[in-house]
Formats: sequence, structure tokens, C-alpha cells
Amino acid sequence: MPVFSKDRKKRSGDITTNNWTFSMVSAYLRCPKSFELQYVKGMEREYGSDLVEGVAHHDALDEDNKNKYKEGRNLSLDRHIEIFADTFSYDAKHISIWNNGVNKNDVIRRGKGMIRSYKNHVDLIPGKDEDGATIEKFFQFRLNITGEVWVTFQGFMDIIGFLKSNTLYSIYDYKVTGKAKTIPQIMGSIQLDVYHVAAAKMGMGSIGSLRTGFISLVKSNQTVDVKDCLKSIKQINWSFRVIKDAISAALKGCFPTCSPDNYLCSPVYCGYYRVCRGRMK
Repeated sequence: MPVFSKDRKKRSGDITTNNWTFSMVSAYLRCPKSFELQYVKGMEREYGSDLVEGVAHHDALDEDNKNKYKEGRNLSLDRHIEIFADTFSYDAKHISIWNNGVNKNDVIRRGKGMIRSYKNHVDLIPGKDEDGATIEKFFQFRLNITGEVWVTFQGFMDIIGFLKSNTLYSIYDYKVTGKAKTIPQIMGSIQLDVYHVAAAKMGMGSIGSLRTGFISLVKSNQTVDVKDCLKSIKQINWSFRVIKDAISAALKGCFPTCSPDNYLCSPVYCGYYRVCRGRMK
């Protein structure tokens, strides 16, 4: 008997228990207990400033890419910064924890620096398909977990396009991070493997032939780093083994707590810390 009734809605309002996203799998792999609190019990979480900052940058970059596709040019630097600053300022009221002692002005100040670096060093051309631009590209495919158990896997890819400097199409995911992502991190990224398979299923190439990578907005020095590479079919298959095992365990009601030495088990990184480990005497 599945833990979830098939028509139970997730907190986002549009994800049912038969529909899974990378965010859900990632949450389970980080800590099955926090997954249970969010996706099974529907508890409200606390939000750290890092998460809100990342969402604001994604929104601004999305608008920048859409303008590039429709008008043939990027947003002006001032307009790009304005969208980021307005989005972050509006959503800052939801922040419970300010990570690493920053305040709203600190985040906006370094955001300006990262956006300026992005404008100076990244010239990304959005691709096209039969549905239009490949910006925030929705995907959905069926995934066999085991036996007769199937789920629908769905989500959005930030952008499929190419850098003007090399003209090689890649699937890129934006990251707002403390350090630039590395090639080993790209090689081991389950998220990018999901995008890889989704793009292949949409006819954008064969599995193993698509480049994937990260565009990192680096907070520590306010720079931008772009890396992408090809991945092996063996690596992609292993990622989907991990995904299937995580979903199978969740459907069986297996929600153990994560290891106490996991740095993610802290009030800084876990939105459920105060109602979980933080409640213990």
C-alpha cells in the first residue's frame, strides 16, 4: 500500500504523488525525514536567505533570456539588476534565517556584482524547437520504478542554448553558489542527467550525445563560471538507479533521519530543523 494516496496534492499545489520532480528526489536524498515533513505531511518550512537569493537570480536570468530570444538583445544591466533586487526585496519577508550573517543590502550588493560579471563574460544564445524558445523548458516523461509501479517525472530546464564563443549546444542549469561548480560535480550531477534524458526524449539528441553543465554565479568573489561536458551512458544509468531507489523507498514509507554529521542537518540549510533535530533537549 503506497504511503501517499494517488490524488493527494503536494504543498506546491500542482504536484501529485504520482508526479515526481528532481527537487523531490534531491530532498529525499538529502534527508528522508525532511522529505516526509514537506511532501507527506505538508508542513510549512522556514526559508533561508540563500534560497530566496537564488530564486531571485533565476527569475531575473529567465527574463534576460526571454528578452534575448524575443528582441535579439539582453536586458540592460540596470533593468536586470532591478528585476533581481525587486524580486529579492519582495520575497525577503519570508526569510527566517539570514545565512552567514548577511542582510538584505549585502545580498543586493553582491547580486549587482554577479550580474555585472555575467553581462561582461556570458553571451548565451537560447535555442529553438517546435514550441519556441528552450527557456524554462518544461519536460515530462514516464519512469518505471519497479514491476508495475510507474511515476511521471517532470520539471523545467533553465535553458538549452549555446555560448557565442563556442557554438556548442548545451543544457545549462544556473547555480548561485559559494564556489564555482567543477567538472567532477557536473559528471556526478543527477539533476543534469535528468535533463539529459528529458531532452533526448524530446528529440533533441541521443542519450550520451548531449552536453550538460552549470552556469555558476559565485558569491564569494562575484564572478561567473561556465562549465559543461559530455557524460557517459553508464553514469546516466547510475543516476537513474539512484532516482528509482529513492522513489521506491519513499513510496514504501521509509523516512529515516539523516546522519547527524551531515552539514545539511542544521538551521542554516534545513527548513525543518527547528521542528526536527532542533526540538531535541
